[in-house]
Amino acid sequence: MRKKIKKPVAVKGKIAEIFFSIQGEGLHCGMPCWFVRFSGCDKNCSYCDTLYAKTGGSFMTSEKVIKRIEGNAPVVITGGEPTLQGEFLSELLAKLKGRMVFIETAGSKPLADADAFEHISFHAELPLSPDDRKFIRSISVRPFTLKIVVTHVTKFKDVLRAGRYLGRFDNSSIVLQPVSKGKKIDKAALRKALLFAGRLQRVYKEVRMLPQIHKLLDLK
Repeated sequence: MRKKIKKPVAVKGKIAEIFFSIQGEGLHCGMPCWFVRFSGCDKNCSYCDTLYAKTGGSFMTSEKVIKRIEGNAPVVITGGEPTLQGEFLSELLAKLKGRMVFIETAGSKPLADADAFEHISFHAELPLSPDDRKFIRSISVRPFTLKIVVTHVTKFKDVLRAGRYLGRFDNSSIVLQPVSKGKKIDKAALRKALLFAGRLQRVYKEVRMLPQIHKLLDLK
């Protein structure tokens, strides 16, 4: 008897949601994009606005994800934390080859396919840890942004140290994002982020102060 050849089991990723909107954060604000939000996160940010993505979602193959994405708009891979599903992320990137792809990550795991992205947004809590600096070095093969969420506990000395470190990388930028409370931008954090941006600009030029504009516009 001939042995039956087992078909390879398709890798599945846990996806919280797939939707079309504008990019509401960072240097590419206003760009129409498809968002693929990965489920699962090992961080516990007090200001997290996507708590549903920590545990919710459903398992999908990369083929099913691709079928949900229409047209030629760029794709933003976000979370949750995408690097926790590295094998599925690599498979999805292979399917997205030829399309402009961005990623938003907190760097929980190494990003093996860093050179596949148009731009990498790295969110880190300050002060930068040795692991944060190692992750920054690993993604510096592509243009990248360090996103700093400004809250009442954010200290300028930590922002300054981050700016001086990023000054080593010609393709780096920093976005100071005032924390949001629901759909509203915290006004005290907004003033603080603006002040910090002005001070940081004296030593690091590629800094922006940008709130989450999708919240201001009441968009997804």
